This record gives sequence, C-alpha cells and structure tokens, in this order.
Amino acid sequence: RLTARHVPIGLAHLLTYLGLILILLAIVLFTGDQVITDLNNTANRLVLEYQVIWQRWSMSTGWQQGLAERLPATFLSVPADEQALEQLLPAVVTLSQQLLTFLGTLVLLLALSAYWSIEQNRLERFWLAVLPANNRAVARSIWRETEEVLGAYLRGKVRQSIIAAILLTLVSALIGLDYPLALGVIAGIAAFIPLLGSLITALAAFILGAIESAWLGLLALVLVLVISFLLEHVLEPRWSGRQRQPYLVILLITVPLVEAIGAGGILFAPLLAATLTVIGNQLFTAYLAYRESNIQLSELHDRYAALQDRLDPEAVQPALRNIVARLGQLLAEAERYPGSP
Repeated sequence: RLTARHVPIGLAHLLTYLGLILILLAIVLFTGDQVITDLNNTANRLVLEYQVIWQRWSMSTGWQQGLAERLPATFLSVPADEQALEQLLPAVVTLSQQLLTFLGTLVLLLALSAYWSIEQNRLERFWLAVLPANNRAVARSIWRETEEVLGAYLRGKVRQSIIAAILLTLVSALIGLDYPLALGVIAGIAAFIPLLGSLITALAAFILGAIESAWLGLLALVLVLVISFLLEHVLEPRWSGRQRQPYLVILLITVPLVEAIGAGGILFAPLLAATLTVIGNQLFTAYLAYRESNIQLSELHDRYAALQDRLDPEAVQPALRNIVARLGQLLAEAERYPGSP
C-alpha cells in the first residue's frame, strides 16, 4: 500500500518494520506486568495444589500412596540461608545472559530481515551470477518458491499465534478461568510448535481449569481443541491459500534435528521440511522438462537426418544449403547444453 502511494520501496520496508516493532513494544508495555503477574500466580497456585494432592495421596492407601512415594514432595526447593542464595546466584546470572542473548539475536534477525527485504533483488542477482548459466533458471525457481513458501508459513504462524492468544484469553475469561492471560500467552507461544502445539495448549487449559473443578477443566480442554483445529486446518489455509503441511516429512526431520541442536529443532523442522519439499518438487519438474527436451531433440535429429536424405547436394540452392547447415549447428549446440534455458 505504501508503494502504491509512490513511497520508495526501501522506505516502505523500513516503515513497516518500525511499525511492527512499535506494536510489539506497545503490547509488552501495556500487558507485560499483568502477564507476568498471572504467570507468577499460576505457578504459585499450581505448586500449592500439587502439595495438597501429594499430601492427600501420601496419607491414602493403594496406588495413590505408591505414586506419591515416587513423586517429589514439592516442585521447588526455596533457599533458606545466604549460602543457598549464593548458590542460586550463578543460575540467575546465566538465565539473564541467555535472555539478553535471545533479545540480541531477535534484534539481529529483524535487522537482517529488513536489509534482505530492501536489497533482495541485488543479492539475488549476485548469488545467481556465481552459478553456471544453464543452472540459473532452476536455481531461481527453487529460491523464489522457497522464499514464498517460508514467508507464507511464518506469516501464517504469527497470525495464528496472535489470534489464538487473543481468542483463548477471551474464552478463558468467559468460562471463568482464574488466569486467562496466562493461557493466552501459552497458546501464543505454542502456536509456533508443530504437531504438539495444540496439545500443549489443551493440556495447560485442562490443568488451569481442573484447579477449580474437573468439569471446568474438561470444558477448557474441549474448547481449546476445537479452536486450535479451526485455526490450523480451516481458517489459516483459507487466509494464506497454502496447502496442507507435509507432516510426515516434518516428523522424520524433527527427530534428527532435536538430537543435533536440542529442543529448538522442533521449531526449525517445518521450515526445513518445506524447503526440502520445494527443492524436490522443482528438481523433479526440471527433470521432467529435461526428459521432454531430450525427446524433442531426438525427434528433431530424426527429422534433420530425413531432410538431408531428401536433399540433393547438387540441385539444392546455396541459400537453402546454408540454412540446413545452420540448423545442424544449432542441433549440435543444443546437445552440448542440455536443459539450458
């Protein structure tokens, strides 16, 4: 829309990214305190409820007592003296360093994304110039389709995360959950987790509802599953126009990625699966085009040989002889560069 109003494309991208950053900062400033309070209260409530259940089971008989003996009495051990606090300090420092590293990485990714959006055409021409001329068309098709597919996936996940967070916060408040913002934050984060995101949100909703009553937990569980299904499989494909995700490929890629880089591999598996799917489809299409071109080239050779047999070298005119010779040269060049654009 900005470019339609004669705004330079570089300035349009810059204004778009600045607008997104300002919106995120506004959301954090206006809801950050309440979200932290809800998450803290939720954690405290869960710890207290766990201790009550553990004490009740430990005094009962049967399988409940046996299960209580295998479970810890509390989730957290609170430090009671200065020595324990000193032992806790390195963990706090490490957590702060990891948080700052994450924020720095996020800022770097935003900067690189903005630079790529502005200089996209120039960078694309640069790296395509490194490839052989007869491979550039396939490489360009792979690159552009990959860029389109990954962009649509990320935009869809961001949209799904925002809608899920807002919608489940409102639904949680309507059905009477104590900490609706906590469930909204969990739903927004879990939307980026493939395959398991909906189940994680549903489990969190059940636990938050079961604190009050089992029926409220079941109601929250059913509502979350229905809303997640509608967002993932009904509304999002219609909004983005994307096809169904290759879940089998995602599952096969997730296992080695998790073993290689840890839990972060779950987030990168859909991106890698989409990239490999695009590369496979494009290479298969190029292979089919190459086979078809070979068949056509073989047919042209047969026709050229039949034409030479029919021509009388002594009776043919010089102009026609030159045309036939040029045709033979073109066929020879086509054999030298198969599949060239």
